[in-house]
Amino acid sequence: MDYLIQKVKGWAKRANGRHFLELVKFLEIELLGKYASTYCYHHPSNVLIELTTRCNLRCQWCNQSDPEWQKQFGHIDFQFEKFDNLVSQLKGSKVLLLYNIGEPLLFKNIYSAIKTARKYIPEIRITTNAMLLDESSATKLAESGLTRLNVSIDSPDAALMERIRTGASMKKIEDNIRTFGEVCDVPIEIWSVIGDVNIDSLSQLPDWAIQFPAIKSLYFQLQNGVEAGDDIGMPPISSREKFEALQKAVGQRCRELGLSTNIESLPYYLDGFHDREAEGICKAPFNQLVAINVNGQLAPCCSYATVDLGNVADKGFKEVWNGKAARAWRKDMLNQKYCSYCSEWCGYRQRVN
Repeated sequence: MDYLIQKVKGWAKRANGRHFLELVKFLEIELLGKYASTYCYHHPSNVLIELTTRCNLRCQWCNQSDPEWQKQFGHIDFQFEKFDNLVSQLKGSKVLLLYNIGEPLLFKNIYSAIKTARKYIPEIRITTNAMLLDESSATKLAESGLTRLNVSIDSPDAALMERIRTGASMKKIEDNIRTFGEVCDVPIEIWSVIGDVNIDSLSQLPDWAIQFPAIKSLYFQLQNGVEAGDDIGMPPISSREKFEALQKAVGQRCRELGLSTNIESLPYYLDGFHDREAEGICKAPFNQLVAINVNGQLAPCCSYATVDLGNVADKGFKEVWNGKAARAWRKDMLNQKYCSYCSEWCGYRQRVN
């Protein structure tokens, strides 16, 4: 019963701010499973465009810490000359997220990108590690039309935070958050990845956040990476009991302090996740979050942005969105024919026949 309640809450949260036909597509997949259509008849509500893969930090759970990934993908910027044409095709979307694996404040045209995007899309958000969030950048972000700033904080404990995020300074991050709130009224949402390493400290996050008036909400996500976690020393959460205790503590404290949070509607890993045997259909290539990588290519999801399902910057969004490659990938998702990456990072069972 608790699992069902959490799932319903998750559906309700996902439905908020979504186009009607997008919700219809979600229900179609839930009801028809592998017999659902690979055609997406809806315009996506939420779109992510990766502006840069460069980053000034090296976090334990992130691809940025992988030297081989860095060598191949770690120093690329989106061609800004193509940005205006692309983002104009996304008119009708509700939210545009200008970030992914890189630090968006390292993108030299970040303020122009936000200003351009606001011509077509009402909600523009970026996620930053806040190390570069000085008074000048705060002012420019507000003037460009940013509607929400997400700041990644994996622990309110400075020593642990700086161990997880190599190159970070908790004092500098706190000073920058405070300054941001003083120079503009753009709300801040704290984003935290939950893993075994930091789960005990996150119960203190609401009390840490309340010292900054600009922080309005706390957003949590469970750490992915079943195999990678063993290599980097930051394994995913192994205890449902510890996770549920964190849910209860943070949810209650947020209500007391007037902060909003998603943690109480966040389900624990699918059964079998830690054995890479999770059941279910991944809906990311259909409607969860449309991802466009730094090369202008439609990607299956924001976590697997190196796959090319067609270049929307060159061919146009509509053509690629329901193009041959995108629909073939969706067909594999419906039949649960997952690649090794899907299994290693999201726990989905590989089924190749």
